Amino acid sequence: MNPEVPNSVTISAQPTFGEMFVASMTIIAYQGWLMLLHAIFPLMGISLLWIQLLVDRFTVKGIALALPAFFFTPFLQLFLIWSSRSRNKIDRGPYIYRFDSEGMHVGGLNFQSTIRWAAIPRIRLSKRFLLVFITPTKAHVIPLRSLTVPEDLSRLRSIASVHTDFR
Repeated sequence: MNPEVPNSVTISAQPTFGEMFVASMTIIAYQGWLMLLHAIFPLMGISLLWIQLLVDRFTVKGIALALPAFFFTPFLQLFLIWSSRSRNKIDRGPYIYRFDSEGMHVGGLNFQSTIRWAAIPRIRLSKRFLLVFITPTKAHVIPLRSLTVPEDLSRLRSIASVHTDFR
C-alpha cells in the first residue's frame, strides 16, 4: 500500500428529500447520451409553443399541453424519490460510508454492503454533492455538508483517484 494514501475515510450522511431531488436532477447532467432523452420533453413543449406562435394563435389548450412537457422530468424524479422513500425505510438513511483500498462500504440501520473499486466507474464532485456512480445512471449521493472534517475530501480523493476516475 502506498504510504502517502490514507487508510480510510468515513462519512455519515442522511440526505433530505430536497437534497435527493436536487441530486437526481444533477445526476442527469452526468448521464451522457441519456441526457438527450430527458431533453425530449422540454423540446416537445417548446415545439408546441413555437407552432402556436407561428400560426399566431395561442390557446389555453395549447399552453396546457405544452406546460407539462417542461415539468415531466422533475415531477417524475419527485415521484420516484417519494415512492422509494415511502416504501423502503433503508432509503431514508442514515448511511455510513467508508472508503478504503478495497472500495466503498455502505452501512445503515439494517444493512451492510461493500462495493469494490472495480464496480465504481467514476466519482464526480458537484457544488453540493459527491456522486459515487455504481452504474452509468445510478449514483450514491453524499451531500458535501456531511463532510464535517475539512481534510476528508482530499483524503477521499487520494484513495479514490488510485482506483477510479475522480473529477
